[in-house]
Amino acid sequence: MLLMLPELSIVVCVYNEDPQNLSALIERIDRAVGETGMSHEVIFVNDGSREPTTQALRQITSEHNHVKLIELSRNFGQQAAI
Repeated sequence: MLLMLPELSIVVCVYNEDPQNLSALIERIDRAVGETGMSHEVIFVNDGSREPTTQALRQITSEHNHVKLIELSRNFGQQAAI
């Protein structure tokens, strides 16, 4: 089985973000990267967010094959999340 790796990986650190912003971000990234013709993945790093953000990230991950989620056990801060 041949594994195809994406040409571009985009890492987004998230801490208590509005769920609507997360959906809009995915749409904008897909549109912008789609214009280049490159394959891509989006990796969200959940830096200890509260439930609304965490639930939205899990939902987005289930709806989009190219979106991955890393959930940290607590808030470590932006630098550590990156």
